[in-house]
Amino acid sequence: MNTLNSNAKKVQSSITSDIIDAKHISQSFTSDSGTTQHVLHDISFTLREGEIVAILGRSGAGKSTFLRTMAGLVQPTEGTVTYRGRELTGPNPGVAIVFQTFALMPWLTVQDNVELGLRARGVSKEKRTELALAAIDAIGLDGFETAYPKELSGGMRQRVGIARALVLRPDALFMDEPFSALDVLTAENLRQEVLKLWSSEERDIKSVLIVTHNIEEAVQMADRVVVLGSHPGHLIADVNVDLPRPRDKHSAEFEAMVDNLYAILTGSAPESTAEQDASEDADSQDQANNATNEDAEDNEAAAIADMLIQRHHDDEDEDKQSEDEAEAG
Repeated sequence: MNTLNSNAKKVQSSITSDIIDAKHISQSFTSDSGTTQHVLHDISFTLREGEIVAILGRSGAGKSTFLRTMAGLVQPTEGTVTYRGRELTGPNPGVAIVFQTFALMPWLTVQDNVELGLRARGVSKEKRTELALAAIDAIGLDGFETAYPKELSGGMRQRVGIARALVLRPDALFMDEPFSALDVLTAENLRQEVLKLWSSEERDIKSVLIVTHNIEEAVQMADRVVVLGSHPGHLIADVNVDLPRPRDKHSAEFEAMVDNLYAILTGSAPESTAEQDASEDADSQDQANNATNEDAEDNEAAAIADMLIQRHHDDEDEDKQSEDEAEAG
């Protein structure tokens, strides 16, 4: 097992298929006026190898805050998050994120944007080029290596974001409403591309966590759908999606699953009878959450920088430990 970073302290020694485990997570933020906003309350969740999990909820349910907490970009007010059995105290070394707003560096070409994480990790130029070109080809952008973000459509920009994440070969690929800013056809094409990559025998990623408010998208992509309620965000359902792939969105089984999740989300199902009233002010709560946690919620470029810097430090720590072990031997 690979040596993990200094931001993770060991809490158990057993090796399991659990990648990320959150126990009793609560998250609060204090505004400049001193008002406390409770965003998440007592959520426990496990992300395992070999599954795509969708986090589904209304606006204001704290979905993005939950994802960033699992990624180690924000620390929970209460509870713990572990990666491979070690408690996180900083950016998660096993995660790469695809953001809703693309978060590309406008002064860098497509290839340079994809290589960004590899450069931060000290990968040689030759190896960076090899890995980046392979990722660019895999995501369908062959021929656009020297283009700049301003020259690309929204769908192409998001492909760059996906390639930048995939090239790092993370344990878990996190996607924060990655298709919501795209037109319907482009979004559907990208969903199919991601599912195609997931079904490939050559894939390196072991799990996917996708945040969405689109019920059909959740059923189309996920093996499990975790439904969050609002005021504050809390777990109201964890639903297995036992449908064969590729999924037929016009089948009775697919439509039944969509209807079931809709009922849970809107409070008309037994699992969530209190959710209707609790979600009436969801949009205003979402605005308050963004206002009180601007850096964690909205500054995707800063989040990427934090994770890349941490990955670089992780590699330096691993190299130093290897040198120390060699000298000791």
